[in-house]
Amino acid sequence: MDPLIEAVAEATEEAILNALTAAETMVGNRGRTVYALPLDEVSRIVGKYRGK
Repeated sequence: MDPLIEAVAEATEEAILNALTAAETMVGNRGRTVYALPLDEVSRIVGKYRGK
């Protein structure tokens, strides 16, 4: 793979993972609750699909 494309893909993956793990549980409009993702579960799933 072209090194530039590989670097872009890795940076994009990192940005997505950072966004997923930085979220916090919050209550929004009309009392709707959106829950943060459990970090240990996200880590397990990512590791599973990375083959680790």
